[in-house]
Amino acid sequence: MHEARGPGQPLRGVATIAVRPAYLRGKKVNIGYLGDFRIAFERSAVRSWRSCYAEVLKALPRDETQGAPGAFLTAVIDQNMSARRALIDAKRSGFLYEKLTPYRMVNLFARAWTGRGTPSDLKIRRAVSSDLGTLREFLDQQSRQRAFGYRYADGELDRRLRDWEGLSVADFFIVEEEGGQIRGCAAPWSPGSGKRNVLERRPRWASWLNPLIRVPAVGEELRTLYLTHLEIDSSLTPELRRRAFRQLLDRIWEDPRRRQSHMLSFSDFDSDGFAGALGGYLFQQIPMALYTVRHRDDPPIRWDHGETDRPNFEIALV
Repeated sequence: MHEARGPGQPLRGVATIAVRPAYLRGKKVNIGYLGDFRIAFERSAVRSWRSCYAEVLKALPRDETQGAPGAFLTAVIDQNMSARRALIDAKRSGFLYEKLTPYRMVNLFARAWTGRGTPSDLKIRRAVSSDLGTLREFLDQQSRQRAFGYRYADGELDRRLRDWEGLSVADFFIVEEEGGQIRGCAAPWSPGSGKRNVLERRPRWASWLNPLIRVPAVGEELRTLYLTHLEIDSSLTPELRRRAFRQLLDRIWEDPRRRQSHMLSFSDFDSDGFAGALGGYLFQQIPMALYTVRHRDDPPIRWDHGETDRPNFEIALV
């Protein structure tokens, strides 16, 4: 965590810079991530932050064998014009934001009717402890095919089960075919004490839909449950992937833990199109995008066609 202020001065900005292991084109690298970025949009504070950020990017060692980031990644809401001006559209800043791929944060509030999606030959069940090895292998295999894939087989899944408050193997829902092969999974999870959203304003439509949507009062916590580790086998056809996702979602929606939250959220990339399988749900979509960031002196990453369609990204951690 980095702060922007001098001795005896009030806080003018804060940001978290983290480095994690990842797959990039099947190779093991480390990547950086900028999160929790908040700054007072005053000329002096923005100027100081731009200079600091450029220096951080420049100071990172370039030899991947020494643990250097293979890329720097961050997410920005499309309508966050202040962040766009300060970061993405910044001139003479010393760093460059390059759009990787758009996505949408999807927030589900209610199911308007009890109908289900089109059934398939797949079944949904809760995971048990004996599924851990197979689950780890499935997640790692899917991640190797994605830009910035999580290295689950190198201890990432075990670390999350150890360090993510309240997460266990039993929280995973598994999509499997008749022979027992895993075709998908997701683990509903809340960051809990590490991340709390408090409602500052209550929209007028909240009272109109009050019988269907539970909206907290102003000043109260908005309890959000995230679909973490959301993977539907990329080898399935797009239609079957969406049907499998809908079956998985319907099962999770009925879970008692989900009923304790105000909304269920997940990130949806164009290549997934899972929002198209949400008939019967009341939901909101927030357009966002992932960006790679580099120092102006560094060369850009050259991507093959379709390579960045579905980066590995956990919106619960933003």
